[in-house]
Amino acid sequence: GNLWSAKCSFVRELIDPSTFEQKIQEAIVEESRLIDLQLLDFTFFDKKVSLTHGSHAVKWHQYLSSHPSFRPCEKDAPPGSWGSAPRIGYSEWVEGTQLSKLDVDSQRREYSLLAGLLLRSFLLYEAPPEDFSWAWRWYPSATFWQNAVNEHGSNAVEMSLPKPKRFADHSSSDYAVFYHVYVGSDTSLADAALSIIEDQLSQIAHSYAGRIGAKVYITTVGGTIHY
Repeated sequence: GNLWSAKCSFVRELIDPSTFEQKIQEAIVEESRLIDLQLLDFTFFDKKVSLTHGSHAVKWHQYLSSHPSFRPCEKDAPPGSWGSAPRIGYSEWVEGTQLSKLDVDSQRREYSLLAGLLLRSFLLYEAPPEDFSWAWRWYPSATFWQNAVNEHGSNAVEMSLPKPKRFADHSSSDYAVFYHVYVGSDTSLADAALSIIEDQLSQIAHSYAGRIGAKVYITTVGGTIHY
């Protein structure tokens, strides 16, 4: 079976179990968006982001290791003492897989490597792996990503990778975003609609569309928004 050991002080820092699944779903949506934009690539799990988080009972296997301060360990061979993990290096881990064929740029774009771990860390806990984390020692391109986090914080992944190739010949073209919003006649509904629009505009401002200068078109039905 799968066994683990952890201090209560560590477990208390984890996301409330009652909200963990919701957080996972929100993370999957954002991670899938960056993959769809071709900022990231994904060579494992048939490009199914949800499998990296687990599903149903399996997600709880991921729960304990989701915190930025997580320090993995495993039981060594005799005399049976605990030791730091992973005991094998990255090169040995990827030997014979598609990941072993990736060049430096592709490693940085690969969701199943450090880029994906950073995304999950920020989306679940609003923080990167801590300075002593095993991830900075084990994954390739660690220095690149540490510098990216220092410069861009939670937007490190989206702001540090080159723009998608499919947009390479259109850097001077406008990027359009369309919203059709139901407002409703009730004041509270209008306020809620405005809040959602503001949140969406903030997301666009920090995305690829925001970097190249997007035009946003908003139509409303059912009421009026005063902005």
